[in-house]
Amino acid sequence: MNIRSISTVLSGYFTTTIQKGGEIYYLQARDFDSNKKLIPTLQKLISREKKSENHYLKKGDILVLAKGVNFHAYIYDESFAPAIASTAFLIIRINDKNHILPEFLAWYINQPQTQSNLKLKGKGTRLPAINKAILSELEIPSVTTDKQQKIIEIDHLREKEKQLINKIQTIKDLQLNKILLNFLQ
Repeated sequence: MNIRSISTVLSGYFTTTIQKGGEIYYLQARDFDSNKKLIPTLQKLISREKKSENHYLKKGDILVLAKGVNFHAYIYDESFAPAIASTAFLIIRINDKNHILPEFLAWYINQPQTQSNLKLKGKGTRLPAINKAILSELEIPSVTTDKQQKIIEIDHLREKEKQLINKIQTIKDLQLNKILLNFLQ
């Protein structure tokens, strides 16, 4: 199955009227951290317009960075609402979340082999980009929702393990530096 068969792929919204003190969050690539989470200092940057209401993000929408060296996928969770994605993104809105979980699809898109596949199909030499047609044709393995959930859980545990290893290494470094500084006295 491909993305087109399970979802609708939308384009991000273009606006030139960005200003602090707006009423809607305008999500841009720089608003996500290395853990694929929205930064906590996000500000509302655009005012309400009737034409932009069609572009409001919904919980579970998958934002795919459509320009650049990586086409990372991010899950929108409504922690910042209302929000609209910029044209840097393509938005995947899954039609039947009982068949495919947004977290699984985002995980699959973020896999190195999927990223390589998208890069091969991407257009542009200086700044590669994918369009709706390329993303819509991306093949997705047909896996039961139970298996999808297990994959998501294992991936979350792997991420948690990475964070704990980093934390342990930081503590070790601090302890070693303290010991070495004590040798100076």
